[in-house]
Amino acid sequence: MKRLPRTKSKRVSLRQKHRLVKRSKEAAKKLKKEAKKMKIMGIKKSTTKGLGIPNSCPFKKEILEEVQRVQETEARIKKEKRKQRQAKLAEEKGESGNL
Repeated sequence: MKRLPRTKSKRVSLRQKHRLVKRSKEAAKKLKKEAKKMKIMGIKKSTTKGLGIPNSCPFKKEILEEVQRVQETEARIKKEKRKQRQAKLAEEKGESGNL
């Protein structure tokens, strides 16, 4: 009968343990510091949550299609506004270059 291989011990020296704790604290501190800087600058991370429409909802398909249409129109409007802004900036640059 073969012997089963011994499982590796999970013992860690205190030096390694404290180093791990220190590194994790440093990482957390760095993340908090970056978050604080972003907050001061007014930058927010956008997290989009999906719609919580249950499968039991009778008109789920229609609701999802409507939401998709709205999102597409908003995206189109956003692109148009951006193009207008860029055109306006280009026009202003052209005028200031002629002066």
